[in-house]
Amino acid sequence: MGYSLFINLNTFIESDKLSIEGITLPTLGNKITVKQTIFDLDGWEFAEEISGELEEVSGELDKEDVLELYTRWCKVTKNEIEQELVDIINNAEYGFQHGNQYFSYTQSY
Repeated sequence: MGYSLFINLNTFIESDKLSIEGITLPTLGNKITVKQTIFDLDGWEFAEEISGELEEVSGELDKEDVLELYTRWCKVTKNEIEQELVDIINNAEYGFQHGNQYFSYTQSY
């Protein structure tokens, strides 16, 4: 058993611009949110490093917080920061229109 902090990139998509083969989506609204887990920041050492910072089991994060958590995890675990991931975070555009994104997290113990 261990600790994991899952960070998700959530992207708003207009349903008329989306096609999923073999799946018929209900027409409850014209927006769909696609959730991609971009980080699984794990380990007890990291959990101790951020102890008390994320009080809820899940919630939303600003991109600055995502960058800070990722950087701290890399430092604790001695992993190199991947520029491709930093670019994905920096290029996320917050909003509620097609293609806009926001970050969320879930903690698992």
